[in-house]
Amino acid sequence: MKHYRIDLTIPKLGDPRILFLIFTMVFLFLGLRLPSFGGNFFDYCMLAGCCMIFDFILRKMITGEWVFPLSGLTTAFGIFIVCDVIDNIYYLPIAFLAMGSKAFLQIQGRHIFNPGAFAIVISNLGLVHAVSPEAILRWTGDLKLSLFIFLCGLFLAIKVRRWAVVLAFYGVSILVSPTLSLFSPIPPLSYVHNLMWEGIVIMAFFMLTDPKTSPSHMKNQLLYGGFIAILAQYLRFLEFRLPEHTALLVGCLVYAIFRKYSLEKDSAEVWKIKEVHIELF
Repeated sequence: MKHYRIDLTIPKLGDPRILFLIFTMVFLFLGLRLPSFGGNFFDYCMLAGCCMIFDFILRKMITGEWVFPLSGLTTAFGIFIVCDVIDNIYYLPIAFLAMGSKAFLQIQGRHIFNPGAFAIVISNLGLVHAVSPEAILRWTGDLKLSLFIFLCGLFLAIKVRRWAVVLAFYGVSILVSPTLSLFSPIPPLSYVHNLMWEGIVIMAFFMLTDPKTSPSHMKNQLLYGGFIAILAQYLRFLEFRLPEHTALLVGCLVYAIFRKYSLEKDSAEVWKIKEVHIELF
């Protein structure tokens, strides 16, 4: 009988994405228990399944390698906590936007945008009657959950050496809020309070710090986080939909262009992976 072998690349236990996956599962367990959460575990499984399938297939098409779709699994989490859909069928285009952006929108072999942020913004602009960002507010106010997110996010930001990005994002956001309040009836504390929503905290700690779409040098990290903070607060001042996620997309694009034309080399960390061999009969 002839044997067929598939070489499958999987993450090692030391890969930071494994930590994020553990956080995802714990967060879902805590969040789904809240009456105000709205979504359910079946919805998440539907979205995660779509993201993983697209990730698995597109990666094979682009690189010729079979890679365990961990990115699809973790990306689904970021989308699920922000987007509500009128029907689960819309998870298909959302998942394709996320994983397609990672596969096709690249500069120098690195994807330009954080896949989750890209899918969130584009789907909310293009599928406005079917997709809503209201999910970002559905568990606001739970102190224990907020503290859990903050501690896990801080640990992971330190693990991937992107804590300076988060520091710059929050620091600059707080500094510019009094200036913006001079031109609007919104008090400065309201701008700061918006940054404490669990959905925004997750964006700051887990999307903003994506090692593949953010700088590795601290100086560039501070500039990157500060730029996104200023743009996000300005878009919020203009009452723009999803200001933080939109600012992140713009920041990713600006950084990708900078990386291409800058003489300063800014390398991305390589995920800790290994190959396993699966025998098929």
